Amino acid sequence: EAVVHPPIVCKTPENHDFTSNFGNVEVTKDHITLAMCKTPNLVYWNHYSVKEKDYTTTFPVGTKASFVSRIQDVVYAITDDEVCRAAAIQEIIRRYFRSLCDYANGSADQSVADRIKLLMDDLNITETDRPVVAPCRAAAIAATKQPGKGNLNVYCAAALQLPDGQIVTGKNSPLLHAASCCILNAIKVLAHLPDDLLLLSPELIDALGDLKKNIFHNNQISLDLGETLTALSVSCPHNPAAKLALSKLTLLKGCEMHLSHIPGAGDANALRKIGINCTSEPRFTGRNLFVE
Repeated sequence: EAVVHPPIVCKTPENHDFTSNFGNVEVTKDHITLAMCKTPNLVYWNHYSVKEKDYTTTFPVGTKASFVSRIQDVVYAITDDEVCRAAAIQEIIRRYFRSLCDYANGSADQSVADRIKLLMDDLNITETDRPVVAPCRAAAIAATKQPGKGNLNVYCAAALQLPDGQIVTGKNSPLLHAASCCILNAIKVLAHLPDDLLLLSPELIDALGDLKKNIFHNNQISLDLGETLTALSVSCPHNPAAKLALSKLTLLKGCEMHLSHIPGAGDANALRKIGINCTSEPRFTGRNLFVE
């Protein structure tokens, strides 16, 4: 704030240097306008308190004057309407599946999913407009006819969309959860490794299964995603293929995945830490809803 004593015509500085960052947006002097006005007779005020006609460069003797800086330009804006609409549709479908799972878990009312379904109907959106839903459902059906898949007559599947749009699926088995199998298949594709290559040795899986069954007294020895990635990292020192595949895990951040069942804590936590946007069918893998 400046007090102008002699009669004077004030000019706003034109070469003021200003650079700042608001989030990831850089604001420079080209985005700033600097103007002068008579200081409002208020204890607290900002540029909204000053009318456009009050900005001037000439002040009577003894007038209190203030500089007001304003950001006048929109630095960044969304310009691709089609991309915005597609992203909004995907978010609606994600929230619909989430609301169905919340209702199944008892943490939300059925009316939440019903309201989202009405919105989907108005916009002519279906569940399968999410690209990973149909492949996941098809893989779950195929698992029932594939030897070695499923565990205790429970057949689960997962589908993941890679950054290039390719869909990779995985099915559960007595040794691995569906999410574990899907992620292993995905990083093998990204690392250009053969599909039939075993990233985890049978001896390592047997040792982990023995630990879970005989020490931790778990009924199920199949590895969830967190356990699978831990085992994969342990294999890296003596398995170059495992090391290469594990290095591709960061490429899955932001990818979309769908599960044929509500994931357990081990799968859900690992997927969240990787950064995968995951949805699931509102279906449990069994009647025992207690976490071991």
